[in-house]
Amino acid sequence: MAVGRPFHCGFVCIKRPPLSSEFCEKRGEKILTFIQKFFGKAPAKEVSGQQKGPEQHLLREVEKNELIRKAQIEIVIQHLNNEINLNKTGNELTADGKKDLGINPRLQITHKLLAVLNEKGRAQNDPKSIWSSIAMKANFARSHDENIHNYKSMGLKEYEVVACWDQRDCSWCKSMNGKKLSVNQSINELIEQNCKCDSHCRLVTVAVLD
Repeated sequence: MAVGRPFHCGFVCIKRPPLSSEFCEKRGEKILTFIQKFFGKAPAKEVSGQQKGPEQHLLREVEKNELIRKAQIEIVIQHLNNEINLNKTGNELTADGKKDLGINPRLQITHKLLAVLNEKGRAQNDPKSIWSSIAMKANFARSHDENIHNYKSMGLKEYEVVACWDQRDCSWCKSMNGKKLSVNQSINELIEQNCKCDSHCRLVTVAVLD
């Protein structure tokens, strides 16, 4: 039986009403809170084979991003960790400058922000969206690792994948809805190999109780 899912029968149902984006993206956090409350969370020192803290997940997403200049990775990490703010360094692009680059003219973009992006990154209509995509990917990856670790510590054998099932989900994410996976299978590995969502994968997992 899956925890906290009264509306889902365990099978893919194409006609199921779509979940709201806000509800879907917060669901993983709520499920983890439920697990911690009723089953307890394993001490951090017991975590084995798991990335240590959010910085490692964030670093991994930045390093593999194809829109960032590799020599600027450290600056990007500082920006995403709110140690610096590339959006508030002055010297903003002029309207003509944004027009030449194909950037949304209503956005406030600085030369410092563009300097950390490669040619492909600077060609984005909204370069700022690159940061939100990286941050969300890192947050979801960290949450998946933590959830699966908790499933294992609870002695569970499987977890179930739940998709948001809206227009933002790629075909692979929709195909994963309702599938049960072994706790030894990393959902992050599957996402990295298969997900084609524009910004980030929004799949969440729920514990399966025998």
